[in-house]
Amino acid sequence: MAKEIIHTTKQLYIDMGSRLRQERVRLNYTQEQIAEVLNMSTAYYGKIERGVHGLSLQKLLLIKPKTEDRYHIFNYWTRESRLSI
Repeated sequence: MAKEIIHTTKQLYIDMGSRLRQERVRLNYTQEQIAEVLNMSTAYYGKIERGVHGLSLQKLLLIKPKTEDRYHIFNYWTRESRLSI
């Protein structure tokens, strides 16, 4: 059970990072620009995009106003997430 949760969390981080990168590239932002908005180092943000670390809901909400299609990235996680609360 614990191993399954770790695997699921890791996959969520990988999926989240991939989606964040896709949106950042689509909107023509650099990692530095997004890291500045999130008040974190570029190195740490790079680890988020690679799925090493996750991003808190608070930080996700900071990115939300920067996107043109504000709910695109959020709808994916709501629809596709297999984690249950």
